[in-house]
Amino acid sequence: MVKRKYRLDENADDPSLSGRLPARLSRPSTRFKRRGSSILQIQADVGSLGVLPLEVIHCILQQLDIASLVRLKCTSKGIERAVRSLPKLDAIELCAPDVLRAIWASKTASLILCSDLYEKLCRPNCFMCNTQPGTYLYLLSCHRVCKNCLLLKQRYLPLRPSQACNQFALSMHEVKQLPSLRVPRYSPRARWIRCRGQAVKQRNTTRWVLIDREVVLREKLRLDHAKGLIDCRVFERETLKQVAQLHDKALDRGTAAMPFKLPTEYSYSAAVLFPWLDRATQNVGAPVKCRACRFASKRAEILAFYCETGLKDHVKKYGRIVDGEHLKPDSTQASR
Repeated sequence: MVKRKYRLDENADDPSLSGRLPARLSRPSTRFKRRGSSILQIQADVGSLGVLPLEVIHCILQQLDIASLVRLKCTSKGIERAVRSLPKLDAIELCAPDVLRAIWASKTASLILCSDLYEKLCRPNCFMCNTQPGTYLYLLSCHRVCKNCLLLKQRYLPLRPSQACNQFALSMHEVKQLPSLRVPRYSPRARWIRCRGQAVKQRNTTRWVLIDREVVLREKLRLDHAKGLIDCRVFERETLKQVAQLHDKALDRGTAAMPFKLPTEYSYSAAVLFPWLDRATQNVGAPVKCRACRFASKRAEILAFYCETGLKDHVKKYGRIVDGEHLKPDSTQASR
């Protein structure tokens, strides 16, 4: 019997949920290779879905959330084969296995659709600013965000139930009905690193219940509309207005003398490191920008994102970076 060993990822000190759940035995490959899916016998043990083509079955199942797919696999072996043969779920399991572990440990599997998660997996840029590479996945809304937006935008500052009651004048019973996230405990290895003082020190948020701020805002406006406090025509306009203000509002993190007045553990406890699947090159890794091309205006790759492998190929094509610019190798050296 082979003994399974836990090995830390290269981002063991990350303050997000990725630091609580270290990587498993093997690190995910930097090259995506689709596994051969098992042959689905449509007429066998899939119930009324047997009259549909395989492509239609995949389209239906991929619109379900992660928790529903897990429960659906337990119904019959035919449905289990149908779920395991989903191409989008297969790509997520191969490219981002630790993200699925974090989703399941934080009890947010019922909030994230399989198709939405795959769409974010193939999208490198931040959902909010749309210009920077998004390295985190905000679990409460399934948004890929960059570090600056995660920490500086009020949209991604979740609330605890007591804070939601105080700030939006809701009862605890109404708040508990909203979808939430429960911060998982540290794994044994991550707990050992935290106690040894090697990780980034921050407030311990284990077992905290966090609620998305936008969800609380929409629920507050919906209840006011149900009570007759807001007119029906004003309700939709007011909802769009306040949600837009929430997206644009930035947090005051203090000055250089007193930085980070607001704690960052709220945002980090609802986020996890999220790789990017480049479907053009089939590379998997954290999205980055070339620091020589991002300020250029003549090159077509100004908005291009790269994985670690893709960036090496890009530098090999345009030359190494010196003083923020590509240094094209001489033709004589290239011929050699």
